[in-house]
Amino acid sequence: MSNFYTLTLNSAIDEIIFANGEDDKHIGEISAVKYFYTGKSMNTAMLLANLEIPVCMYVVCGKRDIDKYKSYKTERQDIKVLGVEGDTRVNQTIVLENGKEYKIINKGYSLDEAQIAPFRAELLSRLQKDDILLVAGSLPDGISPVWYLDLIKDAESKGVKVCFDAGKDVLNVGVKGAPFYIKPNEDEIIDLIGEYKREDLPNAVKGLSLKYGIENLVVSLGKHGVIAYNKQENICVRAYSVEKFPKDAMTTSCGDSFSAGFIYGYLTGQSFAESVCFGVACAGSVIFTGFCRNVTMDIAKKHLEFVKYEIL
Repeated sequence: MSNFYTLTLNSAIDEIIFANGEDDKHIGEISAVKYFYTGKSMNTAMLLANLEIPVCMYVVCGKRDIDKYKSYKTERQDIKVLGVEGDTRVNQTIVLENGKEYKIINKGYSLDEAQIAPFRAELLSRLQKDDILLVAGSLPDGISPVWYLDLIKDAESKGVKVCFDAGKDVLNVGVKGAPFYIKPNEDEIIDLIGEYKREDLPNAVKGLSLKYGIENLVVSLGKHGVIAYNKQENICVRAYSVEKFPKDAMTTSCGDSFSAGFIYGYLTGQSFAESVCFGVACAGSVIFTGFCRNVTMDIAKKHLEFVKYEIL
């Protein structure tokens, strides 16, 4: 089986605040607060480790948080940590009783390319043909989106399959490297294909895949599931769950969980449609477990029973 690596440049401490209230202007008593030392690619990797896929995570963080991140090392989770001057950013998510979520994204340390060049070189030296590298998340101040693009190209030159999951401005640059997998949401895809009607999305996604040479392109539609296209098989799939989800569900890390499920399917030889469906099942599992790191194979299989798909 291929080896799986991740890179997180802009790690974060997620502060999840559970509170009473109706909206962001009427927040009442706080009932609980939870903290997670995290990053998008770490979330995906740690769920994969729960599914018994060995992972190796490369993570940059503030120096005082080095030990916190290193504590995630287990038999199936290797982790390489680079501590830098400055603080790891703290992102807050306020979750109200009615399920509404409000996110506050903050800034942390700054980086420069020379500072992380040895870390980058070490990661590239370990990558082998057919390995998978997940590059995900935002960039800290001081690093250009072109840094991601160059990394994608350098990894692919070694025969590595690069999965890339980032926001608009960074995504728009990274797709030029023809990554193996991207997963924009409905807002992020607009910058790449323009305004669209949902019924036109399958053709637009196919066109985008062919334009940039992206093997697997998945568009997240929230509660409506995903539309996914595979270039090699020339197949477009819509997958969704018919499960009844609680109204007060927290959706933080659902997207990262989808990526874990999809990559698991690919690594274990499932078909494209099966991999997409397992991704939807993993994303749905988060609704009931509270966070992606709580998802296990038994839980994911239970929610897979509610996933339906159609070939478009």
